[in-house]
Amino acid sequence: MKKAISLILVLVFVFSFAGCSNKLNNNIDNTAKLEIIQYDVSDGAEKATVTVTDSVNINHIADNLQALKLKKLEYNDPTVLEYKLIFCNTDGEEIEIISVPVNDWLELDGSFYSIASGELDRAYIARFFKPTEYHGKYADDSSLLVISSEAEIIADKIMSHYENGGIVLATYWTYAEQIQEILAPAVTTSFSASDTAVLFYKTANAAPVSSTIVGNMSDMDAEIDEMIDNAKYNQ
Repeated sequence: MKKAISLILVLVFVFSFAGCSNKLNNNIDNTAKLEIIQYDVSDGAEKATVTVTDSVNINHIADNLQALKLKKLEYNDPTVLEYKLIFCNTDGEEIEIISVPVNDWLELDGSFYSIASGELDRAYIARFFKPTEYHGKYADDSSLLVISSEAEIIADKIMSHYENGGIVLATYWTYAEQIQEILAPAVTTSFSASDTAVLFYKTANAAPVSSTIVGNMSDMDAEIDEMIDNAKYNQ
């Protein structure tokens, strides 16, 4: 009897874990490009797409996904997508496509999986589609012009601030692209969705500089403060 009970316990232990696994392709470790599509959750239409190529952001997302334990769903309620993650190798070939519904599920290879263990870092993915918030020690400094919305991209104001020795902070990469066009040809750096915050200023000898933070730091205000500290030192 004791042997029979022991056997049953072992079988229950095995079967209870058999449904949980990480189905992700290990080749996502070799990702050279990650495309992230954001969907409008109200109607399911594609809303925006960003391309991530730096290893800092790609590795964070890949490591987070691979740490999850997934359980295949035999049935799931109707849902809508929030994101789609397309991992590509150096040849541009798709390694893995992962759909992220609004629910706490993942979809890959035509099946839905619940997250049995771990947590998907949605906040990290979301920040590619919105400006960085800055509330650091220079937030009220008159020498710093913070651009945190499209409405604040006013060419004359930005150029005047920059030419008079001010520092311009772009809190979103597309804002940085537009500011670069305003300041051109002085600034010619290219930007991407991996750029969390970008600083524009001139050094003491009037040389144009742009500084960039890549990745989602644990204390973004402190990182931006340090970038501004360096700019002020160089001025």
